[in-house]
Amino acid sequence: MFETAELGRKISKVTYDRELPKLRSALLEAHFALKNTRRQVIVIISGADGAGKGEVVHRLNEWLDPRGVDTYAFWQPSDEERERPPYWRFWRALPARGRIGILFGSW
Repeated sequence: MFETAELGRKISKVTYDRELPKLRSALLEAHFALKNTRRQVIVIISGADGAGKGEVVHRLNEWLDPRGVDTYAFWQPSDEERERPPYWRFWRALPARGRIGILFGSW
């Protein structure tokens, strides 16, 4: 997946503003198409403090249909989570078929 990423690529503000509505529309169409499948999508948001993770989660929740998105924030594990296997807390948050799960925080 990352083999095709072009690092250092930039676009102008005018180009960004022109392309944004098309991208948002395509994302929403893909989201609605997902609802009729047996698949689910997991989006993991992680990174350094102050890197804009919260803004990314906010934008995704703003752009997608909230009826098909579950967002979970993971910070310090609770006592119950510490008594279980390490990834148990994430397993419980996996989305159902046709839904998107945004897992925000420490993976």
